[in-house]
Amino acid sequence: MKKSLVTVALASVLMLGLVGCGGNTPKVPISYYKPLKDSTVVKNNNLASVENGAVILDNGNKIYDEDGDVSAVFTIDEKVFYLLKVQDKNLFVLKDKNKKIIKTLEATSIHWFTDINKVVLAVKLPGNRSNVYDNIYDFDGNKLNLINKNISLSRGYKTGFYYINVLYSKDSYRPFKGYQTVNILDGKKIIINPKYKKYNFDGYYLIGAVGQKLIYVYNDVNRNKIIEVYDMSTNKKEVILDEGSEFQILKSGNQYVFKIFDNKKLDTESKMHGHYQTIKSKYDKESARYLSLNTLKEVQISNDFKPVLVYTGFGNLGGGYTRETYITLNAYRLFMIFNKDNDVKRVKPIF
Repeated sequence: MKKSLVTVALASVLMLGLVGCGGNTPKVPISYYKPLKDSTVVKNNNLASVENGAVILDNGNKIYDEDGDVSAVFTIDEKVFYLLKVQDKNLFVLKDKNKKIIKTLEATSIHWFTDINKVVLAVKLPGNRSNVYDNIYDFDGNKLNLINKNISLSRGYKTGFYYINVLYSKDSYRPFKGYQTVNILDGKKIIINPKYKKYNFDGYYLIGAVGQKLIYVYNDVNRNKIIEVYDMSTNKKEVILDEGSEFQILKSGNQYVFKIFDNKKLDTESKMHGHYQTIKSKYDKESARYLSLNTLKEVQISNDFKPVLVYTGFGNLGGGYTRETYITLNAYRLFMIFNKDNDVKRVKPIF
């Protein structure tokens, strides 16, 4: 009898060791991405910008075009090009900085998608009153190449080389349903299945995209919040951050980085009562590493990087809405911001 009781006790201890205290199952190991280090100092890759319908070169010189107003400017292989909208006509003109015409486009509307040394234009032809864009062009710095046709771009968000529609249900309890994500390069709808998702009904929140890399946050199999990158060009998914690290999102031109602080005990930073254009961080002198979202390498950055601020808010006791702006946060806080916003249909990519 005593032997049986001892055996049962030992078995109970072993089972407790396997399942953990309180009946929790053992944590599933998560494989985290280990970036290569690159000594390159990443800086703004754009050599010009648009201001009041004119091209502003990085040396301060301006290009005015009497044929119309500049809508967009692009840098490809250190050469500057601009897209001109001819006033009162269904006409756009793509020119180089010397005003040489690359292509004249009859169009009522043009969307542009950019990455480092790459530009894609979505063109809606005159007479087309739908949300379908007739011609999709790749611009290589020399000529426009037709790569696709007839892609619907309606009431959504541009991020990387994707067009995002946020889907909502009529259910007032959980209105957010997910995303319809279209790759502008081939028109295909993208279905994302996070690498460490536990349940089929678990969703994700899209932070943004850089080129063909989609960045999102979700609950992993251990019910922790993690940030993952899905690179459509390689079909690989990599977990880059979890709840234990505070970070900031920084941008310069088409370059994006996560500034990941070495000190894991920092607090999140936000400012209430407004959606601010700039916020001064108290962690500017804290040591950190910089993960490029363009290359997924650990890099050094120039001083022209600026924070991408995260806008949210909450209902207050007076029945109003208090706005809040975040600059420093972690995966948990980011997930909860999205989770809170989905009830009021404010879910959208951050960049």
